[in-house]
Amino acid sequence: MGGAPYTPGSDADFDRLYRESYGRILVTLRAMLRNTADAEDCAQETFASAYRAWSSWKPDAPAEAWLHRIAINAAISHRRRERLRQPLELVRRLGHPAPPPE
Repeated sequence: MGGAPYTPGSDADFDRLYRESYGRILVTLRAMLRNTADAEDCAQETFASAYRAWSSWKPDAPAEAWLHRIAINAAISHRRRERLRQPLELVRRLGHPAPPPE
């Protein structure tokens, strides 16, 4: 966690935040998702979301804590999508049930 404070909206500060926190964000996501590829996807989503919101970030909380909240939300959303995808994938593989006999 860096020395100098971050300025919301500063591209240079966001780059520094990325370099200083990416590894810890990835560790958190790996622990939550137990899958490196999914964790990397969520890390990418985390930083893309954070960058879009960077100019409105309020420095009343540490920037890395803000990033971790975004990462945790990304992991939760990812798990929800995966749970929804499982029954849909099963239906896709098996086909839709036949209509009941008349």
